[in-house]
Amino acid sequence: MSNDQRGQRSPRPVREALTRRSRDERGAALIEAAILLPLIVLLIFGLIAFARGYNAKVTATHAAREGVRVLAVTRDNTLGENAALNAASSLDAANLSVSSTACNPGDPTTLTVNYVFTYDIPVFGGRTVNISETGVMRCGG
Repeated sequence: MSNDQRGQRSPRPVREALTRRSRDERGAALIEAAILLPLIVLLIFGLIAFARGYNAKVTATHAAREGVRVLAVTRDNTLGENAALNAASSLDAANLSVSSTACNPGDPTTLTVNYVFTYDIPVFGGRTVNISETGVMRCGG
């Protein structure tokens, strides 16, 4: 036997060992995926519900700010409330309410936007969250 052939093994046993090991691990990967997939799906649905709720809150804040600005300038509650409703047009009108206080020159006036947000996460069910945003501004004279 020459020096070049000593200590070298045939590649066949190594290949067979790797193939056997990968076959054994296929079942383990399937079990891991079965355990993690519901958690990942739940996380995704939770993130979507949070994003929708945050968007509703930002929209309600914008509507309250826009409505009280119109109210302070025009001193007309109906115009201010309509401006708030128009600014919140992306929200469900059935779950939206707007109220305001009288606008006396030099005094602060408020306009409040209330929205009932409903979210539904599979398996955990749905809940409702009351979003209430208030805008305050001094009335013009």
